[in-house]
Amino acid sequence: MTLVSSWAARVVLRQRQALFTPAHFSGAWNPVRGAHAGDTQQETDRTAPQDETPAPPPPPASPRPAVDQVSARRVRRRELRWAFPEFLPDPDQKFRNPLVERLQRRDMLARREAVELPEFYVGSLVAVTAADPNSTAPNRLSRFLGLCIARGGCGLRAWCVVRNVVDSQGVEFLYELYSPVVHKVEVVRLRKHVDDEMYYLRDVGYEHQTFPQDMEAEILPEGTPVPIEDTVYPLRPRPWTRNWELMEVSRIRQCVSSHLCQRLRFPVLFCRTA
Repeated sequence: MTLVSSWAARVVLRQRQALFTPAHFSGAWNPVRGAHAGDTQQETDRTAPQDETPAPPPPPASPRPAVDQVSARRVRRRELRWAFPEFLPDPDQKFRNPLVERLQRRDMLARREAVELPEFYVGSLVAVTAADPNSTAPNRLSRFLGLCIARGGCGLRAWCVVRNVVDSQGVEFLYELYSPVVHKVEVVRLRKHVDDEMYYLRDVGYEHQTFPQDMEAEILPEGTPVPIEDTVYPLRPRPWTRNWELMEVSRIRQCVSSHLCQRLRFPVLFCRTA
């Protein structure tokens, strides 16, 4: 029995040595499937159809936009603060309240869904249609076209001042943009003046601020930037409604200096009329 057992053990050992030869380990061991990489590749080749075409390569990734496009997009987004300044927080800290500002912006967006409030600036020609109990129209609405000479207010308190000359008399209306009285705001001529306020038109000749009420709208082509107006309006002789020589208004400094030079009998310097 001892000889038979030793002989059987030698036979088993030889069989194991024949199985685990170095050629058998030519591929890497796959711990997941318990087989060698070469065996796995052979099984994949046998199971895959022979006439299958290879998959097309993935499409190349879209190139990153140029720097000028990114900067232009940022500039356009930043310009919205000038087109709709009422959405900005109040600069005075006494009127700052996050909850009130959130509620006001919600009401402003709801109001804009009912009434069209387009983009306009100081210096633009606008026509405002508002409810007027003294109007002779059947719907009790009145439409006033004029030049926007000032704009201000934050949130629901946003307002604008529109000025025109009617029957040789200067007329100004202050409209609250988000008031239920305002029904429509139309932009007749979109432009932007270099001055934030144009109250000095009260001391300018009427020929520079008279516009017909039936004036047709001028539509700018798509993608055209807002025109910038830098016209210098000549002031009338004194007296003035304000001391414009003390105001920080860039477009009337030249005319104010010309009046002062004429009064002091100095030569007129840096004066250009419209």
